[in-house]
Amino acid sequence: MSASPSRLVALTCHPRTPCGAVSRIVVSIGRKTPEPGISAVDFEFRIDADPAALAPFGTASGRRDGLWQHTCCEAFLADELGGGYCELNFAPSGAWAAYRFSSYRSGMSAAELPQPPSIRVTRSTTGVSLSASATLSQLLPARRARVGLAAVIEEANGRLSYWSAHHPAGKPDFHHPDSFRTEI
Repeated sequence: MSASPSRLVALTCHPRTPCGAVSRIVVSIGRKTPEPGISAVDFEFRIDADPAALAPFGTASGRRDGLWQHTCCEAFLADELGGGYCELNFAPSGAWAAYRFSSYRSGMSAAELPQPPSIRVTRSTTGVSLSASATLSQLLPARRARVGLAAVIEEANGRLSYWSAHHPAGKPDFHHPDSFRTEI
């Protein structure tokens, strides 16, 4: 099995969606090839926050749509050559989603994964850590990929904030090609 070194990426809150509950979000991302033709990506989203100020995470696990409407950690993966991309969503409840897009916000379809992602959540008095490992098979080519990392945080009062490694101008938009700045 080959593996690429992990990268550490800091997310920032979009200026239009301030968040009083979270002080910092840092994501560790690493890629591995467990066997030829199969790619897997490991993520760890560390959310430094007052846990009491966050909305409850719920208990629904398995594949679910609409995870971005509550606390959700997200990754967008695109081939280095451009074109389509894949979106992965991981919720602290254990729910997940995977989508494929043929181009910017179009041609959306459910992405089939060889197995459900592994999601583990650790809570402490200083925050939450969500670790996820996803085997992507054909969704992530053997060559380099561009990645956009993001998170939606729901506070106990219901307010949502949008965190990303890079925010293009205007409203929050995790799908924007300029957001795909990390390479793995």
